[in-house]
Amino acid sequence: MIRGGRGFTLIELLVVIAIIGILAAIIAPNAFNAIIKAKVAKLESDMDTLRKAALLHYADTGRIPPDKAFSGGAGEDPGFMENVNNFEGWDGPYLERWKEHTPFGGKYAWVYACGVSVASQYPGAYSSNNWQDDDGNLKVWYGSALWDDPEGSLKLPQRAITKIDNDVDNGDGGNAGYWQYIHYNGPEQWTYILHKEYF
Repeated sequence: MIRGGRGFTLIELLVVIAIIGILAAIIAPNAFNAIIKAKVAKLESDMDTLRKAALLHYADTGRIPPDKAFSGGAGEDPGFMENVNNFEGWDGPYLERWKEHTPFGGKYAWVYACGVSVASQYPGAYSSNNWQDDDGNLKVWYGSALWDDPEGSLKLPQRAITKIDNDVDNGDGGNAGYWQYIHYNGPEQWTYILHKEYF
């Protein structure tokens, strides 16, 4: 406020700046947490929708849509929207639309994998010696993953990982339960959270 032609004094400006700083320190973390919570809620909803679509697809066809993640099709519809696999009994679409991108960047990728000892029973599944349950048994599992792109656009804060784990697996840790946080350091670095379903 101008008083008699005078401007603000240095002390007045410092007081105002201090007040703004205090308010920002209080409000900013809460606003950031609200954004993270909203993205986590959207992510959980999207992945649950994909899980339900897979169950409907399986009920009609007796098959799970084949793997898209390890076969280089991250971000592509595995067969929920159109019968691209020509499965008998397909009665979709099983989704309103395929959501390519996740709320945290990167893409949704459909994963369908099994241990090599049972791979012949599950056409379309990616097979590996590494797909085991907590008891070391080779299992078949499927789910939606958050797949990073070469630009590294997937940004998943630790607090988001923890919240998802608490929401879905009662906080049993990021490498156990139905939701797992896995980071691979290969020729193509990628990170994903996987919603597993065992047969």
